[in-house]
Amino acid sequence: MDTDGHKEGIVGNSWVKHSYHYFIEHYYWERQHFNRASSIEDLRKGIYRSEVPLNGVLTVLLRLLPSSTITRFLNCFEIEGQKSFNPSTWSIFDFLEQIDSKIDFIQPDVTLESAETRTFLELKVAAVIEVEQFIKYILLLAHWNKINSPSKKPCLFFVTKKELGLQWNKAEREKFFTGSSALFDLAQLKYKLHELLPPKLLAPYEELKPAVEETLGQLVLGAATWSQIGLFFIQELEGLKSQPDSDYKEMSIKLIGDFVNELRERKLIVKTSED
Repeated sequence: MDTDGHKEGIVGNSWVKHSYHYFIEHYYWERQHFNRASSIEDLRKGIYRSEVPLNGVLTVLLRLLPSSTITRFLNCFEIEGQKSFNPSTWSIFDFLEQIDSKIDFIQPDVTLESAETRTFLELKVAAVIEVEQFIKYILLLAHWNKINSPSKKPCLFFVTKKELGLQWNKAEREKFFTGSSALFDLAQLKYKLHELLPPKLLAPYEELKPAVEETLGQLVLGAATWSQIGLFFIQELEGLKSQPDSDYKEMSIKLIGDFVNELRERKLIVKTSED
């Protein structure tokens, strides 16, 4: 067992294990990019263009940051379903160690948990989002609450390069995202879930129906762009710089500053007039 009580080899709440996990997963799913690289420079460029390593970097960062910073991070999102998150102790978890690994709904990019709340983060740079993904997340949240006691408040947050509605599949966007707030429009899909189900998800939906209804009744949705996330961390850096010198300050500035630089290199932070 490790210091968090997790079995050896399980991803769990460990920044080291998450680093290995994301490298292995990226190689497994994107091995064609590794095989096509003719030089280390080509390989490096391919990795920097990929979403998976960025997801891994954010996961590790959230594992290392104090819970107070993570609470502020979640509260920088536009939130539908509650006003804000209260101060909590947050942990990073890999969903496969918590539930049956054969559950083939969807794999969250990041799972943040407190004693009362389970928050999935779906991270997008170039790829679009589709309603089927949204439904799979609802099913996974419902299944997780069904097999774990006590259940936790379900939250689903999106981090996207474009505004949430513009990151959505074009045909679905034109059909469902017609109001002034894409997050509000997304929340309305909760009431149409049954009629939007693809045939392959009908059986698990019926099996989980009571848990799904409970999940939909409690669901909290959130959205932020990568640029907004970057600006949040820039503000955190400014706050740290005003603090007295300490080991904590030095470490936090390195952690957050390097992540901000990564977002800038990927051109994910939109420059403002103040930059």
